[in-house]
Amino acid sequence: MMNSNCNLVVNNNVIIKIKNLVIFLSLASIVCLFGFSCEKDVRKDNLPSATTIGASTLGFLVDGKVWVAKSDDFKLLNTTARHEGSLLYIRGINSISHITMALSNPQLDQYQFATGDKIEYKRYDSTTVFSLEPSNTSNSLIITRYDGNILSGKFSFKLKSLNGTTVSITSGRFDIPVK
Repeated sequence: MMNSNCNLVVNNNVIIKIKNLVIFLSLASIVCLFGFSCEKDVRKDNLPSATTIGASTLGFLVDGKVWVAKSDDFKLLNTTARHEGSLLYIRGINSISHITMALSNPQLDQYQFATGDKIEYKRYDSTTVFSLEPSNTSNSLIITRYDGNILSGKFSFKLKSLNGTTVSITSGRFDIPVK
């Protein structure tokens, strides 16, 4: 009789261990499916990835806060790049603000700002416009692709308003088809 009780205890321990293993594996599967899901073009900081495929993306940090071009109006493009005279215009909009860049003669690699280049950032709830100070040596724009059809790059700027207020735009990237 003692042997049969011992068998029951061993069998119950094995059953409990198997149940625990099944529960653990089930929970691990759920965590893998939902906890580690990945989106191909969005990074951990919610900025679009720095691509060079004409993905129609533009994003940056404004004073450390994420800004991504996105329009809730399906009639409006959230990013555009187009030639207008001797300038190439890049524009990104979202529900709170927009950024516009006007570049003369963009070339691959580090862009050299020229007279007539403009970079402006404006929030819709304010009349303040922040503009590029070309003399600021910390401003950076690196063009990673420009073939006439696609314009891609990375940027960071310190922009200043007429009243002296500044905003820092960092970790910027764009990947836009040129029209």
